[in-house]
Amino acid sequence: MGRTERGGLFVSLIASLLVGLLAIPAPALPSGDQATLPSAVVATATVEPSPPPPSATATGQGGSATLSATATPEEIPASPTATLTARPSATAADQATRPVPTPRPTAEVAGVVIGHSVEGRPLTAYRFGEGPHKIVLVGNIHGGFEPATHELARMLVAHFQAHPGDVPVGVSLWILPTMNPDGLAAGERQNANGVDLNRNADTNMDGCAGNDWLPDTSDSDGLHPGGGGPHPFSEPEAVAVRDFLDDAWVAVFYHSAAEAIYVDSCQRHLPSARLAQVLSEATGYPVPPEGWVGYPITGDFADYLAGEGVAAVTVELTDHEDPEFERNLAGVQALLAAAGEIAAADAAGAGARLTWLEPSAAGNTGTWQYPNNSFVHPLALEVMDQDAYLLDGGRVLAIDLAGDGSPSVILAPGDSVEGVRVLEPLDLAAGDRVLLVLDRAGDVYRYEPEGETWSVERYDRPAGATYDHYFVALARQGSDNYLLETTHEQVWYFEDGQRGSAWAKLPQSRDVDVAAGAGSVYALTRALNSPAGSLFRYGAGGRQNTGFEPGTRLMHPRQVAATEEAVYVLDRAGRRLLELDPGSGDLLEIYQFQDRRAVSAVWAAGDGNRLILAGHDALYFCGEAERQVVVEDEAAVMHGPQPHDLELLEDWRGLQMPIDGAHLTSRDFQLPGAPRHYRLGVHEGMDFYGHTAGVPIDRSTRVHAVADGVVVRAALDYQNLTAAQSAAYAAHSRELGYTPDDVLDGYRGRQVWIDHGNGLVSHYAHLGSIAPGIVEGADVTRGQVIAMVGNSGTPGSVDSQTYDVHLHLELWFGDHFVGQFLRPIEAREWLEKMLQ
Repeated sequence: MGRTERGGLFVSLIASLLVGLLAIPAPALPSGDQATLPSAVVATATVEPSPPPPSATATGQGGSATLSATATPEEIPASPTATLTARPSATAADQATRPVPTPRPTAEVAGVVIGHSVEGRPLTAYRFGEGPHKIVLVGNIHGGFEPATHELARMLVAHFQAHPGDVPVGVSLWILPTMNPDGLAAGERQNANGVDLNRNADTNMDGCAGNDWLPDTSDSDGLHPGGGGPHPFSEPEAVAVRDFLDDAWVAVFYHSAAEAIYVDSCQRHLPSARLAQVLSEATGYPVPPEGWVGYPITGDFADYLAGEGVAAVTVELTDHEDPEFERNLAGVQALLAAAGEIAAADAAGAGARLTWLEPSAAGNTGTWQYPNNSFVHPLALEVMDQDAYLLDGGRVLAIDLAGDGSPSVILAPGDSVEGVRVLEPLDLAAGDRVLLVLDRAGDVYRYEPEGETWSVERYDRPAGATYDHYFVALARQGSDNYLLETTHEQVWYFEDGQRGSAWAKLPQSRDVDVAAGAGSVYALTRALNSPAGSLFRYGAGGRQNTGFEPGTRLMHPRQVAATEEAVYVLDRAGRRLLELDPGSGDLLEIYQFQDRRAVSAVWAAGDGNRLILAGHDALYFCGEAERQVVVEDEAAVMHGPQPHDLELLEDWRGLQMPIDGAHLTSRDFQLPGAPRHYRLGVHEGMDFYGHTAGVPIDRSTRVHAVADGVVVRAALDYQNLTAAQSAAYAAHSRELGYTPDDVLDGYRGRQVWIDHGNGLVSHYAHLGSIAPGIVEGADVTRGQVIAMVGNSGTPGSVDSQTYDVHLHLELWFGDHFVGQFLRPIEAREWLEKMLQ
């Protein structure tokens, strides 16, 4: 950080949360009548031991690159101002307060290269211990400006190499001596690109608007234009550390020189608060209740991680020269002793339990592993008897849970149900021996497993040009059916065979999911401009139950499932499953994988005796460790890049907004995947209108290329849409019941397409004109003006040059558009990450 950094913790957090945790030595267990899984592993103040991994090679979950060991401790580069001459040992006082370690033989520890700097220097981390609970200490993010933090990290490496038994069973301690080797070598604070690595993290979706990433940054020396980088995680060092921390539960960043500990600025993240308290008690560094107030800090790594659910703090040494080794060793030892307690802080604060899911025969969770790309990011999971139904990639898969687990596709886009073309299934619901499938068009299809027959349960097209209802989720209890409608913030009710009507009005928010159980309906939402979630309970007649309140803060909510015994909420983008009391909302239990792997769909049995999760190519059976199967059937494998592959989307952060000053539309109806009722189709891009994108937009508004690339299409000879053509398009779509490709291309009007390489192509539609030099084969650069906004191709363009003026932007990977096969809230969050 500058001379200092913050994460910031307000007085109320210190008073009511952090201090309150002091009196809670371990998470309390819920009352005896709580439904629990038979073989659940409950976290207490220590981390439960687990079998060591098969090798010391470090791998990240969900796409982190395999890490290669290349360096030994003796090869750790020295700080410019100090050398490591001896391995310090703990004092007698330290030994007296240290937990009794498990004896282990002393061994040399090989370094693991987790990435490289701008100038190609390795970022080398050192591992001590083989447990699944990952703790990471990061030194020297500010290079030569803070050399003492590098020296401290090197001394900690030497200590744990000499005393490996200090690391408790169940824990892996990783130490990264320098995150900024180029800055360290050059004696500079920034990396070789002139970017402050602690201003380069993506804090735009951590719920704290005041710390959002910005390109221009501040520190003790003043304003630094471009100090935050061109976009979040633009720097290779920041990307490497972000990916390395993907499966970590604790991260400590060492800085100088404020002699304090700083926590996240506004999230009230209890594990981070407890971590700060543990370190403060052991080191004597205070935790300022007002947080950092010296200058604005944006893109802070600890803030980003707290937003991701990782306990993260900044420790500031007293000055830039003294590593204060003994003081900070005591802090690390206290952290190791309290690792389980820190992880369980959220559960402890609510009097609930934390259950670690261990997917192995020796653990508590069964795993059915499928071939790669069998299902990438499931949106829904339902089970009837011994048959599971999984929704992924727009396909409904049937899986026999009593058999070998082979999947079969029973419904897919392009299929026909009673003459109605399936556009893209978005959600599933089951009840009364019936499976219902919600299409993005608003239609609902009915599947009868006994006869393997399909029928149209609810038809919602054609609906007319002004119809803007967007149904995003479906629930069923018995023969009662509910739809979540996001444009008008409503829950609809319909009976079998009926279209239905609005049943309950929701508060203004972003609608995520709906569930029905125990005679109630639960609506899961997210705040308009924050990842914070809410869960509302509705009873008879659509009346809201005001006494229901979730017992913990929801973040990045994804799904809700309701049973007679409990309500389950999948949040933190799939990394956490919450079990709530169905009447009060009190938190009963938290389920998490120790490697922080994410899942995307959950199903719970009505009696509370079974819980199944679905993730990337895997089903997880909680409490059924004996169910370990490797499914070899490749019948459901999808080939080529998939638009709902989150690793693929992660690689395309940093695209430029196509209109200066604009933000992503505030309306879900203008995002990819929304229905387009006037043409009986699906919207494949995002719209930029002046009233929803934050800036005035008219025919004089310039359109910019989102990234470098080559023009592969420029409709220079486009002829304006005529009334006859518009009528023919509409008639043809009505005749078919959907929008054919040629009609859709006509509706897009004047267009420019740019190939950006690595599979990404951007489409700019409804253009008023194309800039000179923008022709097929032309090279363009990020931000270059390629066109002007217009309304070409829209029905409104027939009679007016100014009506319905907007930019329509599509991003494509192969045959799929970005946003396809994702929940609307997921499409929004990923587009916000990709477009800056």
